[in-house]
Amino acid sequence: MYPYHAKPSKILPNEELFVTDDGFEGDTDLGNYERFLNENLLKANNITGGGLIREIFQEESLGKIAPGQVIQILPHLSQKFIARLRAFEGKLFIIEIGGTVGDLEQIYALDALRRLKNMGSEVLFVLLDEIPIVYGDYKLKLMRRSYERLITLGIQPDLLVCRSTKESKIDFREALSNFCNVRKEDIFRDFDLDSIYELPFVLQKQRMDVRICEKLSMKYKKSNLAKWRTFVCKKKG
Repeated sequence: MYPYHAKPSKILPNEELFVTDDGFEGDTDLGNYERFLNENLLKANNITGGGLIREIFQEESLGKIAPGQVIQILPHLSQKFIARLRAFEGKLFIIEIGGTVGDLEQIYALDALRRLKNMGSEVLFVLLDEIPIVYGDYKLKLMRRSYERLITLGIQPDLLVCRSTKESKIDFREALSNFCNVRKEDIFRDFDLDSIYELPFVLQKQRMDVRICEKLSMKYKKSNLAKWRTFVCKKKG
């Protein structure tokens, strides 16, 4: 989910663009998702804030919005986002909300997901933020602040993913758990790797796939990553 322009190509440099098979120019993250999923993604797989706003104003010009009704970010924009998501109902899908927690440009998307969960939909919230290392010590304040911002929006994260530059034997999960009301086993570490494609091995080792299935009430079947490991080895040369 790209919370800004209708066309990311309007503000992104060429080296940060990814062109889908149907000609949509999106963020490079779409390309990463294609490679991880081994699926061809299309324009429909990328929702933009600008695109939703344009649809609302088109509906207004066509008389589909009651005369005199005030168009607002909440609820109109969040309702439009929910409608787009429900087009995929019956499927398991991953939504990345771009930007930083608290950005005004993304608040309608977070509100929409909060409302979907309250409506009974199976929604799993994963909060990703940086845990910087300063003089050999992990600093948890960035993650704590992001967590607090989500709580003020009515969202309780189910899992935390902590980004850091390197792996360490220091285990900060207990301290973070005490601050963030998230169990220690639901906090995962994501450190710099030689290749981004090695990340599934790191997260599987921490049993993230098990916890996701448990929280979504899905039957767990351990993934066979043998082919993926071969792919990674080829990428690394």
